[in-house]
Amino acid sequence: MGSDKEQTGETSKRGKYDIGYGRPPGATRFQKGRSGNPAGRRRGSKDFSTILDEELEQRVVIRENGKQKTITKRRASMKQLVNRAASGQDRALQVLLNYLHDLERREATRQDSSQLEEIDQEVAESEALLERLDEPDRLALLALLNRARGGPDMGA
Repeated sequence: MGSDKEQTGETSKRGKYDIGYGRPPGATRFQKGRSGNPAGRRRGSKDFSTILDEELEQRVVIRENGKQKTITKRRASMKQLVNRAASGQDRALQVLLNYLHDLERREATRQDSSQLEEIDQEVAESEALLERLDEPDRLALLALLNRARGGPDMGA
């Protein structure tokens, strides 16, 4: 049989509840379709990548071959990475090789996209030229192209 509390409608501490931790009163909850941050990000506040970029562009003084130089933190960190990789530190070598691999992959993608753009441009130019030809000239040109490619002779 149930306890007196269950019969009277009272809930135990572990039972279901409408208001409590993680369940604010309905009147103060965010309304549907309304942002919890209506003003958005404050003007002038910076995101992570902007802050990181600013930090990496700060200049520091280093001593190289007995001479003082002023370089960016970005360049200093890359110098340290390359020097550590050259001295045989496995982790630095792995990071450097991964970075170089990513650079090669991006360059290959860039070259592929530029080649595709060139092909698209050539196709558009050839289609424009074909549109200027009348039907007999088009057929003659297609027959020549087909013969040049080693296909069956379409004419005669």
